[in-house]
Amino acid sequence: MHLIKLLSLITVLLVCIINAQCNYRHAELGLFPSVNFSSTSHPSQIPIENNGLLDGVTWNRVNSEFEKLTNEPVNGSEYKLILFLRHSEGWHNVAERKYGSKYWNDVESKKPQYLDSTLSDDGIVQAQQLQQRIIKDVTQNKLRIDLILCSPFSRALQTAEIGLVHLWSNHRIPKISIEEARESIGVHYCDKRHNRTYLTSKFPKVDFKRLISNEETLWTPDVRESDQDEFIRGRKVLDLIYNRREKRVIVPAHGGIINAITASLGYAWNEGASGKTLPGDIKFISGFSMMNTEILPVIVRRDLKSFDSQCTLIFFFSCL
Repeated sequence: MHLIKLLSLITVLLVCIINAQCNYRHAELGLFPSVNFSSTSHPSQIPIENNGLLDGVTWNRVNSEFEKLTNEPVNGSEYKLILFLRHSEGWHNVAERKYGSKYWNDVESKKPQYLDSTLSDDGIVQAQQLQQRIIKDVTQNKLRIDLILCSPFSRALQTAEIGLVHLWSNHRIPKISIEEARESIGVHYCDKRHNRTYLTSKFPKVDFKRLISNEETLWTPDVRESDQDEFIRGRKVLDLIYNRREKRVIVPAHGGIINAITASLGYAWNEGASGKTLPGDIKFISGFSMMNTEILPVIVRRDLKSFDSQCTLIFFFSCL
């Protein structure tokens, strides 16, 4: 009888744990620009050469503050240092600038010639400039990275391969591509990826096994991903990062998905703040708008939400 009751209690506890949800927050320590801006332009006005650090902040200081958080967690919170890197300029960016956003969105972006757009000539130069900044920060300024988690699009992979070469050549740093880090899905051909076989041949150092299939299956020519779906996908990127042991991660990706991720962090930090209401009562606060080859570092804090009242009541009565 006691054994049956004990098993029942254990079962209820497991249900409670499984149903508990994680809450991601932006740990604002005055090291980097806040992700809580509501802006369509680059709000921080810090030099791109800073690689996302506010003036006067060093990577040594970042390391020290981050280690304090990870060594002395509060209430079971877990911290990760995530550097979001927007890709260098692609040929699709050149085209949108040439034709204007309306014509690009309505007509030009729907042409197959932009399939999985690669870096423009200027984009390659931008990536080379990023390379010099990263080499300096890694070798002289103590920037540390444990994992490269990359979009499966060529422009992001090229940016990482060129711009992060000092990290890219380190075989101890995993380089993994995930569908969740791709740009907004659908309609625009620049946001349709090549198949996995092609990508593996072009970027042999990258693990593409997490792509859902060899061929592109998420992209459609007539439906663009909604803000709500991209918001949810952004949280999945955070879930994937927190499911791994690495603490310091760089994510070469795209403006749309980075905006969605930082918006979710801003929402979690400022619950109830005014913003665009999405279906399901999700508040979508404009995230951080970034320039090509810009880095936005964020210290993310994950809290495990408490069990809901229904689960607590079930557990209480089970103890009677």
